Amino acid sequence: LSRAIIYPSALVVLSRRVLSLFVLRLFNDCVQSAVMYVAVLLFAQNRWTLGCAMLSLSVGVKMNALLYAPGVLILLLQATGVRGAAFNIALCGLIQLVLGAPFLRSYPVAYVSRAFELSRVFLHKWSVNGAWLPEKVFISKPVAVALLAAHVTTLLVFARYRWMASAWRSGIAWTRRPLRTLPADYVVDVLFTCNIVGVAFSRTIHYQFYAWYFHSLPYLLWRSALSLPARFA
Repeated sequence: LSRAIIYPSALVVLSRRVLSLFVLRLFNDCVQSAVMYVAVLLFAQNRWTLGCAMLSLSVGVKMNALLYAPGVLILLLQATGVRGAAFNIALCGLIQLVLGAPFLRSYPVAYVSRAFELSRVFLHKWSVNGAWLPEKVFISKPVAVALLAAHVTTLLVFARYRWMASAWRSGIAWTRRPLRTLPADYVVDVLFTCNIVGVAFSRTIHYQFYAWYFHSLPYLLWRSALSLPARFA
């Protein structure tokens, strides 16, 4: 599998659009994605504490890294148990406090309310995936609630019928003594799928958001049941 992915991955590197995002426009999405990919690599190596530290640093750049959080939680519970998961989640929170300390000392309410503004609505005119909707519908509360419900439902379906089903086939289960080592392909499957599900149900995708998931596409395609021509298409 790893050898088969090399060739399409080379095409990813040559993408003019992604090169523009990283080199010419200097969007922070690119920095966030680079840090998050380091976290994915650490998770695949079963280095859970370092991976969580990098995940939190990635969130410190941009909050879309939280799209990986449900998958990370499942992996932490399987690999480290409840106590280990709680420790690593606390570490993520501590890093956020350290990163935000200069702002929390000066403007705590403003920082918390704006840095973690979950109710934020992006401008309709910059949306790529939502441009076909009328602006009033795009910014409406029912659309936001429907997308959130669909996102959560899809994650639950994947957790039950894909991630956990794969875990049972690999001999991974919820046990009192959790495993310390999870297969790398299983870890990456969970993380990349979790992220792409979140992207699919985002209300708006701007051009720079392409960096959130673009580099994971070759892996996801090669892990799918699609034919070779369909993967390249």
